[in-house]
Amino acid sequence: MRLLKLTINLFSLEGQRAFTKIWKEFEHPAQWSRLPNPISHHESFMMSDYLRLSMVIPFILNRFLKTSHLKDNELVKIQRQIYADRINLVPKSLIKCWVLVSKSMKLLFKNKYSKKYYEDLQQSLEMERKILVQVINFY
Repeated sequence: MRLLKLTINLFSLEGQRAFTKIWKEFEHPAQWSRLPNPISHHESFMMSDYLRLSMVIPFILNRFLKTSHLKDNELVKIQRQIYADRINLVPKSLIKCWVLVSKSMKLLFKNKYSKKYYEDLQQSLEMERKILVQVINFY
């Protein structure tokens, strides 16, 4: 929930419009109930909704996210935090952050675990932690 809220707060007005357009066009699995727009309704989501979002947001961001869709001050701040030479690496880092969150969610909700899965989960969570600290300033 927090990552979604922080991500939405990074969007410029143009970014919010682009996200909403792609969100409406995005094809969800048939058995999923239709979720409302995360920009305006994310406070009403349940845990299962956030799990679904963690699976689709990387695809949605990948379809539209450009530097022009992020607030200028946040763009520069994240560029510094990730030590990027080019500003166009910021959207890619944000997408990578969501991809890692999605991978962690997949591992967290597995039906069966083995020692290998625990190791994979630990590695995934560590990677997620590192990129979250870089991309999103939580403090």
